[in-house]
Amino acid sequence: GAGARYGTILHDLLQWQAEHDWPAVQGQQGLQWQALLERQPLLNTQERAMVTPWIAQILTTPLALTGSSEVTLGSLKQPLQWAEMPFHFGVSSARVHDLDDLICQGLFAGQTRPSLMPGTLHGMVNGFIDLVFYHQGRYWVLDYKSNRLQGYETTSLQEALLEKRYDVQSVIYMLALHRLLKSRLRDYDPRVHLGGAAYFFIRGIDVAGAGVVMQQPTADLILQVDALLGGDTGEAR
Repeated sequence: GAGARYGTILHDLLQWQAEHDWPAVQGQQGLQWQALLERQPLLNTQERAMVTPWIAQILTTPLALTGSSEVTLGSLKQPLQWAEMPFHFGVSSARVHDLDDLICQGLFAGQTRPSLMPGTLHGMVNGFIDLVFYHQGRYWVLDYKSNRLQGYETTSLQEALLEKRYDVQSVIYMLALHRLLKSRLRDYDPRVHLGGAAYFFIRGIDVAGAGVVMQQPTADLILQVDALLGGDTGEAR
């Protein structure tokens, strides 16, 4: 539908902005950006006109990170941010049910959510993280969501998040980040260096809280999931 199509376009545009250190914040609508917009055949003229101011607003919206000061996307700079970060790691063999149990106990405990399909995980887990960034000594994951929701206050966001099982996605992302940092940082300690996963529902930027719902799996949960999925069998790359 139009929503999903629009979401993909926004995703690509935000990736481009991140790779160029967010020029929309400075109001710099350079030729490259204009050319990129012109190359979006699925955007009509009105949408094309609206996209840039909306992205500028997304980039200047303060994101509250639990246990850290607020940050805006537009204030992040390379080399302390990485857009579309690829990951892959190996899983020796794990029951989906066991993974589900760990996550349900460790994130939003007591809140109902659909069960994952039963089965066994093994082989490679691959993916891309929308944005990884470093802020105040910790590494954070950010995922853009363009879902249309009834409301964008915290409770609605948490319900949407659990309904879609983004809690599972966030744990996989944090595990990928954990394995990467473990291989790269000499003094790495997940209790010190892992921040959390911010899910940024970009249609909610006018709401208090900016449409952001934080997920902060504890270091213990990440280590438990790491062990369940085979520990160091597959190095993150």
